[in-house]
Amino acid sequence: MLLDYETLKLIWWLLAGALLIGFAVVNGFDLGIGVLLPWVARRNEERRVLLDAVEPVWKGNQVWFVIAGGVLFAAWPQVYAVVLSAPYAALIAASFALVLHPVGFDLRGKVVEPCWRTAWDAGLFLGGMVPALAFGIAFGNLLLGLPFRFEDDLQAVYAGGFFDLLHPFALLAGIVGLSMLAMHGGTFLQLHVRGELLARARRFASYAAVVYAVSFAAAGAWVAVGVEGHRVLAMPHPDSAFVPMDKTVLAGTGDWLRNYSVHPLLSLVPLAAFAGALGALLSLRWRLGLAAFLASSMAVACTVLTAGLSLFPFVIPSSLRPDHGITLWDAASGPLTLQLALFAAIALLLALFVFTGRGRRVSLRGRGGAHVFLAVLLLAGTGLAQNDVDGDGSISPKDPQRLMDEEYARLELARSELRRRLDRLQRELGEQTMSAKEGYRIVRVMSEGYRLLKNPRLRAAFSSPERIREELARVELADRRLDRVEEALPPSPSAEDVE
Repeated sequence: MLLDYETLKLIWWLLAGALLIGFAVVNGFDLGIGVLLPWVARRNEERRVLLDAVEPVWKGNQVWFVIAGGVLFAAWPQVYAVVLSAPYAALIAASFALVLHPVGFDLRGKVVEPCWRTAWDAGLFLGGMVPALAFGIAFGNLLLGLPFRFEDDLQAVYAGGFFDLLHPFALLAGIVGLSMLAMHGGTFLQLHVRGELLARARRFASYAAVVYAVSFAAAGAWVAVGVEGHRVLAMPHPDSAFVPMDKTVLAGTGDWLRNYSVHPLLSLVPLAAFAGALGALLSLRWRLGLAAFLASSMAVACTVLTAGLSLFPFVIPSSLRPDHGITLWDAASGPLTLQLALFAAIALLLALFVFTGRGRRVSLRGRGGAHVFLAVLLLAGTGLAQNDVDGDGSISPKDPQRLMDEEYARLELARSELRRRLDRLQRELGEQTMSAKEGYRIVRVMSEGYRLLKNPRLRAAFSSPERIREELARVELADRRLDRVEEALPPSPSAEDVE
């Protein structure tokens, strides 16, 4: 073996933590935008702008959730079993809400009826709010410990219920998660919107940053004086395979902070989370868009890392039988499984990093998405270059918005011409007689043109000139189809024919 068993266990803990941090950072602003949707966007056109801002990346962001589940199953099958069997109802509720989010992106624009869009707007809000709250509550319950124990045959027995998960401390942790992702979503939005939407995104992101900092501090104080932590007193050598019941665990108030007292440098991690929230708040106030997003990303990453360092080496503590809590040393798969799975994970991550280059190039055209944190930063930088707005809402001289304005002016001119032709043809059709087949073909072509103009995308909905050109191409195609319609129409009857 290239690596000893103990090292493999530690590497997989680090890999799982990195995937959780990646999921929180790249999918966090996605969920945060859903949370802010009713507050930042008050009209249908504004909601279209918000959804278009995240459209290039939301599909790729979902990959992290799938990868995290695969890693959990491959590296820690006992953790996977306990998580799926213990808080099952809460997990199912969060999963259904999480499914609403991507489905809402696809289905919201399929039907133009207001009630349809309102329903999916509510679905997008719930799809962002419920998972953000649930993930915070989940971490809160990990710090409290889940009420489970193992039988002699290693069958996990869960002694809690759904409402046991709603402990006041867990709800406080849920507020931490919800406000944190709302802050993250707001800092992402302010890179991609303008005008009144920009002002609202900054305002609500600032509110969320304050709530996050206060609730994170309150949760830390609660952990120090009111939450019973666990520490391992004795266990077999980490390089060996053993079951959770083979160790001795001591429970005591404040023990989750013991790692920070033993290794003082670790205290920099929660301090960095506070610094990230403060940096995001100040950057929003000073209108430093990219700096606000990077500071928010640091706060999200350090918050997840703080929870992991506090729990280390525990993965799922047991409040019922502390000795039965699952740690990274006793929950891992066999050494051969860990090593082979590590090679597969490295290959997968390399493929994702290779895709990052393509994701950045494609995101500049407004399509595709980036699947790793680096790509998100690149996309954020692109958004800053495209949406660098001064405090009064005017365009900065360094910002290449003139090209965007010129392209959008061309688009508006083409839209106006298409609408005039459609209206004129509609009047002429009332004076024509034709076969049912020909009439159906003409009406279908005209309906496609009207559908294109019914809810036109506003200037702020486009992230690059290429996106505007794509919309212009669709309008010009509809205009060319009307040329064929006019050629197929019989000539209008002359005055002599009427007599």
